[in-house]
Amino acid sequence: MNFYFAIAHVVTQWAYLESHIDGEIASLRGRPECAALTPPKVLKRFRARIGFWRDIASAVHTTDEDRTDIAFIHQNATDIKPRRDEVAHNPFVAGGGDSNLMMLLQKEGQWELKEFVNGVAEISQLAERISLVNARCMSFDFRHRLAQDDNDS
Repeated sequence: MNFYFAIAHVVTQWAYLESHIDGEIASLRGRPECAALTPPKVLKRFRARIGFWRDIASAVHTTDEDRTDIAFIHQNATDIKPRRDEVAHNPFVAGGGDSNLMMLLQKEGQWELKEFVNGVAEISQLAERISLVNARCMSFDFRHRLAQDDNDS
């Protein structure tokens, strides 16, 4: 896998995750179980959105399996986010070989280079972690859609 594909994989997987969480928020907000829950004033930041999703999803979906999924999705997404931001928002330059990459970071007004010894592999592993969260989201969603279809029948 090349460098550009690895970064595109991270960005695409993350975009799916954010859109899924946003869709879930829109779907769950109107439920009676969520009437007492008020969203943060600004749901612009991902941390606020996924925290609000955790709260409303926990109010609606109350089984142990649901709570395990909600905790997994919330915890892993918030753990991954800083690394995803680093990969998605900072420029890379070639390091010392095919797999070495250097990331140019600006911290507190100073520029520094951060080396990724196995850059493409590290970035691919990040995409895989996001994919696992997305798979859990899809499984969670599918389980509830099946339950809803059963209730509608």
